Amino acid sequence: MTTHVKRFGGDSNANCNLIKGKGGLIPGEETALYGPLWWGGGVLTIGKSFTGSLSGKENFFAGEITNTTSDLSGTKAFWTEKPSEKIPHLQKTLTAFQYFKDAAARITQKFTEIEKIEKQIEPCLSNETMEEGPTQSCFKSAVKLNAELQAANALLARYHKEKGPLSSGSALILHQSVVNVLYLFFAALL
Repeated sequence: MTTHVKRFGGDSNANCNLIKGKGGLIPGEETALYGPLWWGGGVLTIGKSFTGSLSGKENFFAGEITNTTSDLSGTKAFWTEKPSEKIPHLQKTLTAFQYFKDAAARITQKFTEIEKIEKQIEPCLSNETMEEGPTQSCFKSAVKLNAELQAANALLARYHKEKGPLSSGSALILHQSVVNVLYLFFAALL
């Protein structure tokens, strides 16, 4: 099939044979168009006697469907000057793409916020001591309380080994102190 659109600069058959009024694929060898042919909802409007030659600006230039009425001979083809503003499909595509870009920006912002939170938590988790901040002092308090609790548990285990179990009232006091320690720990975190 010799009917084609321009392939590259040195193409000897570079004319737009696909849309020639006569001798092209649309509408065929023997027939001519009776009126302009619109492609893509008006992105490309081809006059009924357009020869298919794209070599000069006199036959193929920016214009709208309404310009075809001024082309009484029908020998011109018009390419919509601002298709993104004139063609609804392109407008909807551009709007959808903008929504996609906005969503991508929001996701990127959330990742940045997560990284910021991770950087705030990291010194506490890695047990590094940098500048004294509320997170570091909270962590130090928790470590200190944990050490005190372990010391109390060791003392209780020694007492239990030497003297036997505590009475139920004393055990309740110790359990209450554990609850108080946990309360202080969680209150300090908040």
